Amino acid sequence: MQTRTAFYRTIFVIFLLCTAVFGWLAWQVETRGEIVHADQQVAATLHASAGPWGIFALKVFTFFGEFAALTALAVIAAAIFVRARAHGLAAGWLGAMIGTGVLNELLKRAFARPRPSFAEPIALANGFSFPSGHAMGTMVAITMLAYAAFRWISSAKWRRVTIVFAATWTLTMGFSRMYLGVHYLSDVIAGYAAGGAWACVCMAALERVKARTLPAG
Repeated sequence: MQTRTAFYRTIFVIFLLCTAVFGWLAWQVETRGEIVHADQQVAATLHASAGPWGIFALKVFTFFGEFAALTALAVIAAAIFVRARAHGLAAGWLGAMIGTGVLNELLKRAFARPRPSFAEPIALANGFSFPSGHAMGTMVAITMLAYAAFRWISSAKWRRVTIVFAATWTLTMGFSRMYLGVHYLSDVIAGYAAGGAWACVCMAALERVKARTLPAG
């Protein structure tokens, strides 16, 4: 009981932090605050320093944050959870991924921020820019997979490995979107924040369901 209470408290604090970060970034973007100037500087610097090998590698990597790749991951992971008889986790996982897509589209339309524009673009992407769908989708997917892994992994060593892998993969995905010139820095951070907040809601809901299905004693 104490462990679950501590989990809820931690999740709530992270949720509040993510919400606060997203709110501040949204306000900055809407009012064209200082973050907009920083976005343009970072975008220009990355565009000028982009090299052929970096472009090739990150174009390959960024594919794993595309809608098709995340959809395939959602189906495969759900099938694995069902096969492991973790039906609640499978349902929660699918709900988290579907909710991410819906929420990201609603946020993009609400802010309608144009994407970065260059005379010689490295890559092109459709739709609005804020928040980054790749960053948000990857944040939710990797966080939820790490959460699922933690339910089966008891080794402290492998839990640390899971965290390092999750953080590295998620940060690289966000960087790839900036490096390829299809998102600003604030788009990516906002994607992480929105995804983190939504993942917190999903994990808290799953823990609630898990607590109700466990026998008392």
